[in-house]
Amino acid sequence: MTRLFIAAEIPADVQTFVEQHARSSVKGCPQLQNIRILPADSLHITLKFLGDTCDTAIDGILAAIESAAKDFGPVKLETGRICVLTPFVVAMGIGDSAGLLKRLQGTLEAKLEALGFPPEPRHFRPHITVARSRGRRRLPLSIVFPNFKEISFCVSAVSLMKSSLTPGGAVYSPVRRFDLES
Repeated sequence: MTRLFIAAEIPADVQTFVEQHARSSVKGCPQLQNIRILPADSLHITLKFLGDTCDTAIDGILAAIESAAKDFGPVKLETGRICVLTPFVVAMGIGDSAGLLKRLQGTLEAKLEALGFPPEPRHFRPHITVARSRGRRRLPLSIVFPNFKEISFCVSAVSLMKSSLTPGGAVYSPVRRFDLES
């Protein structure tokens, strides 16, 4: 069994921008002193969390991602506000004004459902997880973060990612990358 998810890759300069903004946003907030900011190179947009998956299913997953990726070109997105997404997660919202990322996610969802993966019951809200609460400490949902200059960027690839859980947090490694080339 391998813990897997599908991610939209974020350009390295955007990863750095997001991490730096997250650090500066939480620095002056006493309620957020017990969180772990995620390193820039681990930042991504999750399109589908697959969880612990039999290794025999990986070829079918790869074929589904490849098939979906062929129908899409690069997707233009915008960074959004930082917020407490859940009591344990701080995230940066992502603007998808053309709706292409949502369509890509829906296409992947349908192809994976055909392989037996249950559909995500929650509405897709594109975001980048930037920090997590340490331990079981709940974060107040009412925190308001400062505004900052939003930037536009393109997602030009999706990847099947392996997630290895360690005492220091999850470590992500790509299984295979697929360019959005339509």
